[in-house]
Order: sequence, then C-alpha cells, then structure tokens
Amino acid sequence: MRTILSVLFAFSTVFASGKLYADGNLVQNGSFEINNGYVDWTLSSGTLMTGTCLQYEDGYNGVALGPNGVLYQDIPTVPGLLYDFSFYLAEWGPSGVPANVVSLTPSLGSTAFDPVNFDGTGKTFQCMGWQKFEYLVFASNATTRVAFYNASTNAAEYGWPMIDNVSVTSMISVPPSKPGLALALKSVSGKLTTTAFFGTNSSTTANQYTTMSFNTKSLMCLITNTVKSIAPAVNVPKDVCLAVDPYTSNVFLTNSQGFYLSLSDSSLASFSINTIATKFRTGFHGAISETDIVNARLKFSSLHDPGFNYYEIEIQGDGVLTINRNSNGAATMTLSINGGGFGENQNQTGVCAGAFTLRGCAIPPKNGLPYSVYWWNNLRDF
Repeated sequence: MRTILSVLFAFSTVFASGKLYADGNLVQNGSFEINNGYVDWTLSSGTLMTGTCLQYEDGYNGVALGPNGVLYQDIPTVPGLLYDFSFYLAEWGPSGVPANVVSLTPSLGSTAFDPVNFDGTGKTFQCMGWQKFEYLVFASNATTRVAFYNASTNAAEYGWPMIDNVSVTSMISVPPSKPGLALALKSVSGKLTTTAFFGTNSSTTANQYTTMSFNTKSLMCLITNTVKSIAPAVNVPKDVCLAVDPYTSNVFLTNSQGFYLSLSDSSLASFSINTIATKFRTGFHGAISETDIVNARLKFSSLHDPGFNYYEIEIQGDGVLTINRNSNGAATMTLSINGGGFGENQNQTGVCAGAFTLRGCAIPPKNGLPYSVYWWNNLRDF
C-alpha cells in the first residue's frame, strides 16, 4: 500500500490507473528528439544514440551516460506543489547490450534518490527491456533541476546506463475554467467495514472486522487534509464545499468567492452516471421537467492523510435525478443515491455502504437539451 517517506513517495510502477495531470510535461525535449540531440539538456560525459538500430522507449533517440557523467536540465516549478517525476532506463554498449548491471542516480531538486539498477543480461539492441522508474516529490523552489549521475568509471564496452522519455508533471492545480453546473454535496453518510486479514490465514483462529462511520463533515475534513498534505502551497478556504459537474463528471472544491480546485485531475475523486432511464416533459419557451432513474458512482481516495493514512470510499447505486428548468434557462438539479462499493481504511480493505445527495441551480451549458439526451450523446460508455 502507499507509504510516505518524509515528503516523498517513490514508485517503480505507475502510481494509479487512469491518472490525469493538470499540466503537460515540464521537461523540454524529454525524449531527446529535437534536432536529434540533447537540446535543452547539459551533458558532461556520454553520447547521444540515434537511428533505427536500437529499440528506444520513445521515438528514435536516447542518451547513454558515460563515466562520472551528469545529465541535467532546470525546469520551472511552484514551491509546495507535488510533481510526478519519471524516466526509463536501459543499458548500452558499443557492440551490444553487455550482460552487466549498470547503476544510475536520479535527483529532482534537492531530493537525491537511491541509485537504481538495470541488468542487461539477455537484452539486445532490438529488445532493450526498458524499465520505468517513478517518484512523487514536493518542489521547494521556483526552479528545479532534473539530474542523472553515473558514478561508474567503466568503459563503454562494460555498459553505460541509457536514459529515455524523461517527464515531470504537476499533480494538482487550480484551473482557470469554471464548471457549467455545480451540484454541491448536500449530504453524505455511510460506514466502512474493513478487515485486516483476507483469504486463508492458518496463523489465526479468529478474525474480527472493524467499522468506521463517516458523514459530510468528516469526509470534507479528510479531503481538505489530503489536499493540504500533497499541495501545501494551495490555500484551501475554510468555507469550501465539494461539488460535481454532471456535464463533465468533474469533482472539485469551490466556494461563493470563486475558489476552484479540481479533485478529478489528481485522481482524488471521481464521479460517473453509469446508466439512465428517463422521463421528461417539455413546456413553453424551452422549459423542461425531467425525472430519471439512474445508477451513479461517487468515489474518494487519498494519496496520504496524516491522521487517517490511506482511505478509499466508494458509493455506487441506484437513485433519482430530477431536473426542472424554467423558460429563462435556469435549472435546479437534485441527485440522490443509495449504494455501496469498495472501501479501505488504514490499509485494511473492506466494504463501503452509504448514501449521498447532490443539489445545485445554474444555467446548463447545453441549453435546450434534456440532461438525459446530453448524457446519451456524450457521456455513456456502452
């Protein structure tokens, strides 16, 4: 399960499936493709490999870092924000991939990571066996150096570490755009039932599940604490509330003064309406009254919360969605769901059961269409 080491999370595999980032890659020429060289990079020792004779991780170029070699680039960052740093590693030799282990020491700003290793045994130029390494790091300065160091003094025939597809992306941001229709979380309640053991465990003769109740206040506390933990530079107002845009499925924090912070961008929350059975009636001048039976899903999870460790709360079930839109285009929408799903509390997995209600009033972005028609044309995934 996810663990925290000071202010650093380290992974050798992808952090989370379907993750979305607010910004693009901050590293320029991360795959060394611009002008077939290391434009934007500084290289003290090593060589650029190019052409079709090698299997590169991305594109047609990569850098083999020579003895005591350093490769680096300075990128702009925001102090206190969380960044995802990743790269791919393989081994190179002048006449093939040596059956040796090479080491590489990556760093991001003042955070130097332990050396990572790559074993070239059984690898060829046509099948390099690229391995991804990934880290989550808080930035401490406005400019951060992405660097790689090869401490070895070996000649090329004994193998050099080869680097490709270097990326640094921010994990959370405050986008300038505002949602089309904000449904505020008016109420949520439920219970997490978890167990420390699962399957067959011959060392225990008895097992007992644990329960934890949650409501709107406790859930908001968990969410805001998580945001403050992973993005200390973001000032979350005390009057913030959680909302959902049913037209984009975006889950976000907002308040009456216009604060807006997407939780979906950093995979802290997700929302979907899975299917709809609809009944609506149109009136004069575009007025619409709609009542839908829906199956919807609302999920929250954390990277880390100091007081709660890792948590995951999922409520999926059936309920009612009502929309009443007047002739001026303003609509009132209410969604109420009862259900359950996967739950996790302090590294113990189990079952979540609960209910939530979302309610809001605004002018929908697709004026004139019943919501169910918009959903059918734009959001359904079957």
